[in-house]
Amino acid sequence: MAIVPYTGPAEARALRQDLAERLSAHGRSPGALRVLTAVTYALGGAPATAREGAADIAGTPGEVADALTAYARDGGSDGFLLTPHPAAGPLDEFVDQVVPLLRARGAHRTGYTGTTLRDHLGLARTRRPSRETAA
Repeated sequence: MAIVPYTGPAEARALRQDLAERLSAHGRSPGALRVLTAVTYALGGAPATAREGAADIAGTPGEVADALTAYARDGGSDGFLLTPHPAAGPLDEFVDQVVPLLRARGAHRTGYTGTTLRDHLGLARTRRPSRETAA
């Protein structure tokens, strides 16, 4: 998993391509890596709030859901590490107002199929060496 800063769509695609090339150069499948984008958001403000208040994405719940969905759909990210802007209110508002919109768009899961973070990210489980072979 790689956690990367929020950038514009073109920069995000270029970063993902660079990561894929590096993985391939080291004999790893580009599909073995999930990219999560760190995003600061603010709900309720106009999109201009993002430029003025250091939030990466700002707006109504619908505008924030649209921006996250488009960013992921355009290849910018496999998911997000969300941080509310200090003026954005509690995370509960995001969960109550934005998550249902993301689910309606098919951009957020409704449940989990596994028990580990690797399962949730759709990554294959790796085999750990046994204690006898590691010694």
